Amino acid sequence: MSSYSDNTPASGTQYYYRLRSYTSELNSEYSNVDSALTALGKPQSIAANPSSVTNGSVTISWSGPSGATNAWYSIDAPPSSGLSTQMPLVANSFVLSSPPTGARWVFVALENTEGFTDYTAYDSVLTQFDNVDPVITDQSVLPTIEITGTNVSTPTSVTLQAQIVKPSGIASLLLPQLEYKKTNSATIIIVPFQNLEGGSLNLGNLNSLFLTIGKPNGLEYRITASDAAGNTAATVWKSFTVFVNTPPVSDFVPPAAGTTDDITALVTNYRLFSVPYDLSDKKPGAYMEKTIDGLGPHAEEGVNYYHWRMQRYFNANYQDYEDFKSLDVLTPGTAFFLLSRVQKTITFGSGNLVKASDMYNNGIQVIAGWNLIGNPFPDDFPADSLFVLAGSIANKAYYDGTGPDGGWYKTAPQINTLKKWEGLAINVTQNTTLRFKAVPQTSEEELPPIPMAMSAEKVIGEKKEGGWLMKIDAHRSGTPVVDVGNMIGEAPNAEEGYDPFDSFQPPLIPGKSLALYFKNQDGAMSSDIRPIQTNGSSWEMKVMTGDRGARVKIGVSDVVALPDLALEAYMLDIDDHMAYDLRERRNVEFGSKEGTRNFRIVVGSKGYVDSVSASLGIDLVPQVFMLYQNYPNPFNPETALRFWLPSVASVYKVTLKVYNIIGQEVSTLIDRDMKAGYYETTFSGRNMASGTYIYRLTVDGGTKETSFSSVKKMVMVK
Repeated sequence: MSSYSDNTPASGTQYYYRLRSYTSELNSEYSNVDSALTALGKPQSIAANPSSVTNGSVTISWSGPSGATNAWYSIDAPPSSGLSTQMPLVANSFVLSSPPTGARWVFVALENTEGFTDYTAYDSVLTQFDNVDPVITDQSVLPTIEITGTNVSTPTSVTLQAQIVKPSGIASLLLPQLEYKKTNSATIIIVPFQNLEGGSLNLGNLNSLFLTIGKPNGLEYRITASDAAGNTAATVWKSFTVFVNTPPVSDFVPPAAGTTDDITALVTNYRLFSVPYDLSDKKPGAYMEKTIDGLGPHAEEGVNYYHWRMQRYFNANYQDYEDFKSLDVLTPGTAFFLLSRVQKTITFGSGNLVKASDMYNNGIQVIAGWNLIGNPFPDDFPADSLFVLAGSIANKAYYDGTGPDGGWYKTAPQINTLKKWEGLAINVTQNTTLRFKAVPQTSEEELPPIPMAMSAEKVIGEKKEGGWLMKIDAHRSGTPVVDVGNMIGEAPNAEEGYDPFDSFQPPLIPGKSLALYFKNQDGAMSSDIRPIQTNGSSWEMKVMTGDRGARVKIGVSDVVALPDLALEAYMLDIDDHMAYDLRERRNVEFGSKEGTRNFRIVVGSKGYVDSVSASLGIDLVPQVFMLYQNYPNPFNPETALRFWLPSVASVYKVTLKVYNIIGQEVSTLIDRDMKAGYYETTFSGRNMASGTYIYRLTVDGGTKETSFSSVKKMVMVK
């Protein structure tokens, strides 16, 4: 065996060689050319980035030599085979994602492309890693801030006390900081402590901290600490207890409904109101009926709620003021409906400002369905900062009497803000805790997202898999009160239960109002979109007016038309056993009777529609002629007249006239051609005298068998 050595090889140099051999006759021949790669030299100009103490990863880099494929490193001792860690390289560097803790030397040797490492060719660099957070102890004893009038009466000053320690690690502490903000404000004031270990810090002028333009406000604070490595710590946000000794006057002034019983004034002047204090006395009776500071007595000559009416929505039912005036119900986060004939402010008693930390950490209990939620803070609050611990917030609604959903708005911008001293209706999917995140709050974690409503119309258009949508609007006759945009239908991706295609109907306003909704296992829905069915679907529909004898007009329109001309669509009147073919009649008017009317919307094949109507005992087309007694009777000033036309003729000439007791015609209600079906119209005697009137229905179908005439009496009493 022969060998060759070179004591000064270049680092990472490729050497090529061949062997020449001789015979005894001095003949020679060459071997094939082979090569050898020298080991790489030690890393040159090795460095750590960052070179200072850090709590993150560290990049080890060097300027040369080039050509390394991997690096081998070890901690606190030179590398060696089997005792080092291999790292892949990016250019002339590698990253220590978990550096060794403390100030430690990292030794590095390089591996060439043939996998050879000269462990004696190494260099080292110092790394400094510390991931230990400072520890903060808030030693403050918080006094109760008492406000009298427009000044903080006690205490005269507030000092916060904190201790900051670094339990281990090599990074030096930085000056800790006090962060504070007014409740429900995004503006944070930062004040540094004077010592690295904390100590005491005086808050300064208390009037400027706890009052804004003369009105009390809460204050939250936290203490933060950090070190040179970037490790941080913070206490939870804490709220001061602020006691307002001077009874607060509400910023809420209900609009005046006036002295008449005009339904428009009454319905549109209801408002949700709340009290943004944790009152010492939470009984409404302590404030509402005071002559000077309240609204005065609600009764007039023995008639309750003549001057004003206050109601709460409790367990999905309304309770009137007399039922809860002696109960502790004026609690933070609770809203009430209030209607007043006059505009007047209400003065409440003393109490504490509501702590933002309490409303975040504890919140309020809500039940599945609608809840009337008040603003617990004396400033406007962003409604998207409401969140629940379980389930989800399905809908929000704001009421001012002008919204399209029975006076409610369920869309922006009205539902974006929980106004001070007011409230919103919040629908949640299950019994849970509703919490308020005053910005910023105890935790900066993301709030659970509210499920986004989906457009069934858009999905039907995109999927091209069938489906249909029908819009049903309701108008209370003679008033501007409406409940429009209610939707039923079938769509791809829709579910039988509640899903993002659906929407809940807001609570019915007390008194004379209007609500149309579809009742299913999830509750009262203003939109109820179902999966596409083979035979058909039916919806239980209710119309409520809050009073008896109101007139309601229903309008039906196609948002996405029925995909099959053979499909039928009927509105079945369960109370009066009548049926309306919605392909022929897009408008129906009826009376509310005692305040609630029950219907069934059925869409599907003829066989499906027939089976549903038969199960309810309703003929889709009348079997006989019929003129019903008017209702109500006696009446003042309007009454409803109902009649049936069977299908024994394709079309009828129909007249319906009203006469006085001596036979003089006073009104022609109908004089036109009509098809078979169920019909109802109204007669108004507003400009007529009290007394007995006669109404006559005459039907001419062209033959004796297809003709009909009937007369009935009715009485108007003014």
